[in-house]
Amino acid sequence: MKASLRLTISALLALVLLSAAGCGCLNGTSTETVLPFLTTDGIDIVTESGEKVLLEGANFGGWLLWEGSAYGLPNYPEHQFRCLLEERLPPKTVDTFFGLIRDSFITSDDFKRAGDAGLDYIRLPFHYRYVNEDRETVLDQAVDWAGENGIYVILDMHAAPGCQNSDYHSDSAGTAGLWNSPEDQEEFIHLWEVLAERYKDEPAVAGFELLNEPEAEDGAMLTDLYARTISAIREIDDRHIIFLDGNNYAADFSVFEPPLGNNTVYVFHTYAGVVEAERQSRQYLEFRDRHQVPVMCNEFGEYGLTRVFSRTELHPAWWSFKMVRAGPDVPYLHMPEENTWKVWLTEIASARRASEEETLAKALEVIDGAALSPGLNDALVTAFSSSEGFNKKEVMRIVRSYPEEGPELRNLNEEIQQLIASAEADAVAQALLPLRPGELEELISSLASDHWSTGALLSSAPPKTPSFRWGIRAVSSERFGLTIHP
Repeated sequence: MKASLRLTISALLALVLLSAAGCGCLNGTSTETVLPFLTTDGIDIVTESGEKVLLEGANFGGWLLWEGSAYGLPNYPEHQFRCLLEERLPPKTVDTFFGLIRDSFITSDDFKRAGDAGLDYIRLPFHYRYVNEDRETVLDQAVDWAGENGIYVILDMHAAPGCQNSDYHSDSAGTAGLWNSPEDQEEFIHLWEVLAERYKDEPAVAGFELLNEPEAEDGAMLTDLYARTISAIREIDDRHIIFLDGNNYAADFSVFEPPLGNNTVYVFHTYAGVVEAERQSRQYLEFRDRHQVPVMCNEFGEYGLTRVFSRTELHPAWWSFKMVRAGPDVPYLHMPEENTWKVWLTEIASARRASEEETLAKALEVIDGAALSPGLNDALVTAFSSSEGFNKKEVMRIVRSYPEEGPELRNLNEEIQQLIASAEADAVAQALLPLRPGELEELISSLASDHWSTGALLSSAPPKTPSFRWGIRAVSSERFGLTIHP
């Protein structure tokens, strides 16, 4: 947290502690917190008292929206991966598997770790099913944890009703159905109304990121949905910042000509290397300066960009705080090789290798039976016959480079992906099947951060004092109806 924000926190903390000392206990229906509300002023993010804030954060990726790569497992849409496992395992086992992972991977302690590492905010990607009008979910618990630990959250709808893009990380089966479904759009707007009502008085929420990486076939579809959603939110909550991703996976800002309303921040993402990403960022900086609005890059893959984007005041958030396959040179957390989960992944890899020949034979059969051009046929046969085994990304690259092959290619692509997905699900199921309930719990508990090693930033960051941590959230919200005694 930067100096100006820390001064505000120190002053408010003193008032909170004095108030607590006077009554001996802290209770009531309001929520006291030392985090000031954030808003925008020209190109800056500021507190409501006008102090400029330069934010730095990280993503809690893969937690409230399944992304297999966070756990060293295949990247498939959440609903597809669950279905594949349910075809091979008892549904209760599958429910337990996903539930234990959710409850272990991120806890309140991780919000504290993030704050201790000097981060100001967590970008919280979530599946829309975690928004419930009638009851609270782990998404609401996460907001409370953030407030308790003095760190902001950006609520990022990563998977919207109908799916806003065609990729696995929106829980899509390959289509972006949101844009042609009035019913999904109405549900999407209503879910944001629910969140706006629930958090309109919660300063720990830095703001609402309406859609992660939209892929609208027509930019007007996106701006229309954004405008309707902003209008609905502003009927309830005019304080919180609204974060808007550009079209085409947060790359295209042409849809923001002109910008959409006040108190908004415009978001881009990049997974390019440092030099190329810095070059890409110039167009967004030019947009910022021309329209006098804030711009943020809250998803990128090269941690070295953090310093670059902080210097240009792009409020960076690295992807991601925890990744099982990350090496020991990461800034926050990495999983040691002897970790029980990582050892279990080697069993999956062994099962996968054992099935490769069978999968290859089936794939070559499918390719041979398809009406493909000789060039595409040869490229696919070569890819699948590689001495290193077939590579899903390479196969997808080849398939996408022959768009003129039309429906036949799409059907082939679907069949090949089903073969690969089945083989990978077989390997995971084989590794899960022998585990008794206690062993499954022990395995998944090793995903908790206590079983990981700290990276450079967590190892070197001075811990916050207990009194500072307590001052973060002196009174629990009436949402939980609790009385807290310090």
